[in-house]
Amino acid sequence: MLKPVEMVKVSVVGPKNHFEQVSEVLYSVHTLHIEDYTGDDEYFDIGEPLKDASKFARYLVSLRATLSYMNGTKEDIRKFKVDEIEKIAEEKVTELESLITGYVDEIRKCDEEIKSLEEEKRLIEPLMLLNIPPFLLSGYKSLEVFVGFVRSNPEKIIEEITKDFMLVIEPFEGKYVMALFVKKGIERDIGNALQEVGFTEITPPAIETSYEDRVREIEREIESIRNRRINLKEKLETVENENLDLILAMEEHFSIELEKDELPLKAATSKYAFVISGYVPSDKFEEVKRVIEEKTDGKVVIEKIKDEKWKPPTALKNPSPIKPFEMITHTFATPKYTEFDPTPVIWIFFPLFFGFMLGDIGYGVAILILSSYLKKKFKTEGWQSLLNVMLYCGASTVIFGVIYGEVIGFELFGEHGILFPSIEPIAPRLEPEVAVTLLIISIVLGLLKVYLGYIMGFIQVYKQHGFKDAMFEKGGWITLLTGGILAILSGMQSMGVWNVLSPALLQPFLGIGLVLFLAGVIMIIKGEGVVYIMEIPTLLSNIMSYARLLAVGLSSVGIAVAFNKIGVDLFIKKGGFLIVIGIIILGLGHFINLLLGVIDPGLQSLRLHYVEFFTKFYEGGGIKYQPFGRKRKYTEE
Repeated sequence: MLKPVEMVKVSVVGPKNHFEQVSEVLYSVHTLHIEDYTGDDEYFDIGEPLKDASKFARYLVSLRATLSYMNGTKEDIRKFKVDEIEKIAEEKVTELESLITGYVDEIRKCDEEIKSLEEEKRLIEPLMLLNIPPFLLSGYKSLEVFVGFVRSNPEKIIEEITKDFMLVIEPFEGKYVMALFVKKGIERDIGNALQEVGFTEITPPAIETSYEDRVREIEREIESIRNRRINLKEKLETVENENLDLILAMEEHFSIELEKDELPLKAATSKYAFVISGYVPSDKFEEVKRVIEEKTDGKVVIEKIKDEKWKPPTALKNPSPIKPFEMITHTFATPKYTEFDPTPVIWIFFPLFFGFMLGDIGYGVAILILSSYLKKKFKTEGWQSLLNVMLYCGASTVIFGVIYGEVIGFELFGEHGILFPSIEPIAPRLEPEVAVTLLIISIVLGLLKVYLGYIMGFIQVYKQHGFKDAMFEKGGWITLLTGGILAILSGMQSMGVWNVLSPALLQPFLGIGLVLFLAGVIMIIKGEGVVYIMEIPTLLSNIMSYARLLAVGLSSVGIAVAFNKIGVDLFIKKGGFLIVIGIIILGLGHFINLLLGVIDPGLQSLRLHYVEFFTKFYEGGGIKYQPFGRKRKYTEE
């Protein structure tokens, strides 16, 4: 923990005719993080894909196109043998692509037809209000017909141009639909005048029957097409259910085979030999060496190397309870190989901060139940990590809910407790004295976290550059922070805010603090430059920022209490039908507050780590360890 896995750089060298065998071996050991060859050596070139790469790529294009049309979910996915897939692949890939895309194209065609008919129906509905048969709206030799929408009645502006016209106009959805008949020859003037009232033209559909008959005909056609679409969808789902596991297995298998065949693109090759460079965990080197040399009868060797291109990837090393929190670390940035892995610290503080803020038994139980349910539905690694983090946060929320004595905003203990009125609550945070104590705890947590960040930064710089650089770069901030705290606490005592030390210790306490503060400023200037004096005020803001732990929590419980007062006092207590309304208000209100209670504490916890903590020691920008190979999920050899 705290430090990434130790890596060694290696070189795999062998005759070119063993490349395919080496690709298989490296894929199976799933340990070597390959460093791409850039072609900067005059004796070696970037290799070319192996012979079957184009075939596998063609299969994958078809399979992935097919999968994009499918839901991709099925209970009890069957695993296929690799030999079985290779026997049926050529026939099945083409057959399934043709069958599924055929159904998909037919379904899309149905959707387009329905959309076209519904558009025609929407066009007819306003025209029906005019009560003019469709054949009378066009086809005149001496008349021009304007049909469309206007914002207001255009009769007066038309009379200014001609008295010889007929206007039929009806209100429709906040505007007007109209049909205007005028003699030919003045249509340009009429068109310009209609623009003043926002005229939008409608092209009347060519209908031989009445609008009403056409609408009924459209509805029948839409119903028929929808039934056809349902039938096609059922056939598609049947094909999916029968073949999804096979398609997933083929996609996985050919992805693996393509990765193997494209390994030469990462290697340096000559006419007779190849060289693959990369990194393996130091504790696995001997095992990898043994496997490669055994499988190739010693014709391919792997050796440790040292060169100027030392850019090892970062593989985090955390036990299973901590591993889900690596997602939070990687979301910010992968640690550099030489940096601390902050994941164990996040594992401790992230759920702690979350529970400190939300702190409600009801909400905590809801998070636990929902996270447990979603873990069964979403099986991908990302979702599993996120939901495991939420399980920690839910448990922390329940624990703090017991401490605060809160369940969905109701008091659990004490005089007004809904379950245990005879038991006094541990720390009811809505009481002013308790809130002040929690505020102090929040600030102390912030202080400890900032100290921890600088200490980790000190150790990191010390290991990389020595004690002197560490002392001036990070030790200066630790010294300044310590001096500032001593001076502030001394000042608080002199004002009567904090009375712990005896007055006899007041003066040296203040003096020591000021000396340390000034010493810290000098060290920072020497170690990081004069400009970093501007960062000193941010140190205080970083610590005070932890007050949000209390503020967010009080806002959450305040919202919960408000919904309880409205739902219970204004509705439920009055009885009758108002009980139903009160229950709806409580349910909806607490659902909204739960969403806010998950999002806001989650974001604030992230901020306190990313901004107030990481900036003290963490840069990120490392290369994530990605060993060549993968674990099979749908296939087996």
